[in-house]
Amino acid sequence: MSEVGGPVNVLSAPGVPPLGRLAELGVARVSFGSGLHQATQAYTKGLLEVVVEGRGLY
Repeated sequence: MSEVGGPVNVLSAPGVPPLGRLAELGVARVSFGSGLHQATQAYTKGLLEVVVEGRGLY
């Protein structure tokens, strides 16, 4: 990444190379944006639906 003259940051998204490859390329930081938060919300919503319906978690 010497051509850039500074650290390179990448937003993780579909089609972006895996973290290992990004590290090989010299990427300094990978951001997951709101994706991790959205995934956590969806998972929590599913758990709460199970609790409200009285079903077991496993």
